[in-house]
Amino acid sequence: MKRMIYILSHLAILTCALIMNQACQEDYEMVDPPLVTGTDDLDEEILMPEDLECYYVTPSGKGLLDGSSWDNAMSTELLRNLLNASSNTDITIQNAERLDGKYIYLAAGEYELVKNDAGINVDYTGCKNPVEIYIEGGYDPQSAGTDLSKRDTKRFVTSLIRKTDSHANKTINSVFQLGNQTSLHFNGCVFDGKYNKEENGTVRAFYPNGTNTSLYLTDCTIKNFNVKKAATTRGGALFINKGNVYIDNVEIHNNIAGDRGGAIILANGSCQLFMNACTLHENSVKTQWSTAIHTGGKAIMCMNNTTIWGAAGNNDRNIVVNGDGYFLLANSTIIGNENNNYGVLRSPSYPAVLVNSLFCKGKGTRTIYLDKSPYLSKGYNVYQAADKNWGATEKDTDYSDINMPDPTLTDGVYQWNVSDGKIKHFATEQEVIKVVKEFKVEDNPIGMQFLEWCGEAAFGKDGRGQIRNKEKMQAGAYLSLIHI
Repeated sequence: MKRMIYILSHLAILTCALIMNQACQEDYEMVDPPLVTGTDDLDEEILMPEDLECYYVTPSGKGLLDGSSWDNAMSTELLRNLLNASSNTDITIQNAERLDGKYIYLAAGEYELVKNDAGINVDYTGCKNPVEIYIEGGYDPQSAGTDLSKRDTKRFVTSLIRKTDSHANKTINSVFQLGNQTSLHFNGCVFDGKYNKEENGTVRAFYPNGTNTSLYLTDCTIKNFNVKKAATTRGGALFINKGNVYIDNVEIHNNIAGDRGGAIILANGSCQLFMNACTLHENSVKTQWSTAIHTGGKAIMCMNNTTIWGAAGNNDRNIVVNGDGYFLLANSTIIGNENNNYGVLRSPSYPAVLVNSLFCKGKGTRTIYLDKSPYLSKGYNVYQAADKNWGATEKDTDYSDINMPDPTLTDGVYQWNVSDGKIKHFATEQEVIKVVKEFKVEDNPIGMQFLEWCGEAAFGKDGRGQIRNKEKMQAGAYLSLIHI
């Protein structure tokens, strides 16, 4: 009898355990599966965070990994997954709703964003309006809670990098490919391709290529990208195929293309580039043409307070800034180097408007190359060794007989002093602004758009942010310490 009771009691316990286990199993099966975004090349499914007011991210993540605070920061993988477009349109639109108008804060460290031979495809096709996303780097990795007070972009460097053991040549040749309805803002970030000059690379930083696509870079650096062996070898750091790009206080250096656009290429008339207070240096091409910037037919490029120093060319057909687009250059400096035999500036098909800019031959032999197109000088430009009849006015200055300093950069600008009595005409701030306002492309008020983006105050400073003499402005992106 006792044995029978013992057996029955154990059977009862076992039955209860099975019932409880079944209940737990049913509850588990009711949990929604993890949301997966991006291409189908992800190694594993990752649970996505809930909709938040903002997102906190560290390279490895912390705590709950939900992005709600520094203590529960998202990881690199989660960030990649959140930004990457999904083959499931519903998931992409859901993520767009999560991200639109939101800030993503990145702590210092390296974020390996190229995975399984693919970068991040940010594409919000199906959304009615562009999705605005703001990404800020430079936060102290020791920050806690939701504290945003410990930010120093120089001390706490935030690097978005190509994973060095990935070739990224199967899908997209960029860390970020920007598709339709995308408006992506980066502030205080370093984009590092991690290539050395001898490598035959396949990855650039950005490829904007969509309808209503905009890229904004502020206080950023793009370096060490290389597309010598990519499917498209042009545009070492930035290939703009479609859309608008705005770069403010950005340094772009040591990038390499196969040909055309060691740093940047604007492919066609669907592209527009605005630059303010930027520095481009030591970008190069393996073969020929533009060591720094190249523009395709009817592309638009406007720059203010920008310094461009061309790397030495690899053959006799190199030039620093070259192309078929519409140019507006104000308060900017372009410096040549060896084998820049076609000059530092060539615009063969459409007019280029130049005002208060410096064209220095550096270690090269010529500056402004006169091709098919007239240059529309608005005066106050200083130039060396330019082709005859390029379009100079009486308010421009031929500086060919002056020995200029060797081409070096200090504080991001080429520094030079005005030779006493050589320059007779100096621009005022308002004269430069007037030229910018009047710049149009096929009746499109591009100059007004550029002015609105820069702000009028930007034209009263040099490339370092030093206040200019508004009534007597030195040509180029540098105000000398010598009072003029």
